[in-house]
Formats: sequence, C-alpha cells, structure tokens
Amino acid sequence: MVTPRVVELLRQMLDEAREVIRGSQTLPAWCENWAQEVDARLTKEAQSALRPVINLTGTVLHTNLGRALQAEAAVEAVAQAMRSPVTLEYDLDDAGRGHRDRALAQLLCRITGRKMPVSLITMRRRCY
Repeated sequence: MVTPRVVELLRQMLDEAREVIRGSQTLPAWCENWAQEVDARLTKEAQSALRPVINLTGTVLHTNLGRALQAEAAVEAVAQAMRSPVTLEYDLDDAGRGHRDRALAQLLCRITGRKMPVSLITMRRRCY
C-alpha cells in the first residue's frame, strides 16, 4: 500500500540517488532493489529508539539510562493492569464507583495493624 510516508521516503531516496550519481557517477547499491530498501528503511523507522543496555557506568541509578529496575512481580502486575480493565475506582461489592485509594488503605491497615484515623486524601495533602 502506498502511503504518504512511502511517497515521501521514495522522494528522499530519489534525491539521495541523484546526489550520489552527481558525486561519483554510479548508482547506490540499494538501487538494485528499491522495494527491499524501502522495506528496510520503514522497518528501521518503526523500531523504538530506546534500546536495552548494560549499565557499566559505575552509577547505580543513572538518570540518563531511564528508571531503576523493577522486580519481575511488579512488572507483571503493571502489564496485567494494562492488558485488561481493573477495578481502580470501581467497587464490585457495591456495583458502583469506588475510591482509588481503598486498596492502599486496606494494605496500610494490614501492615500497621491499625485503623486509618484519617483519610488517605488528607494524608496525601499533608505530605505535599
């Protein structure tokens, strides 16, 4: 399928070929198979510019290398939440709108062994 991007790329390739011919009187090697070259260039464009690397800088959390590594369980939990709808602000028991902080409040109560004396919203405001 010829898309505007393919047309633009073909025009760029024509310009490149003309420049090479002007300079060296020979065709670029890729002129043997334009379709293959277009496919290769479009494939390269579609690839993410972000690539995995190994941090050998000596800096544990290098800000130029993205974020800190996460536990596999955390990565899987995020991936699962992105694959399907979740009950972020929906209460299944009441079949209606819930509170996004409810799960966190329950977890904090379980960890601390206490009941929440103030709402999480109030706590959040105090923290900022």
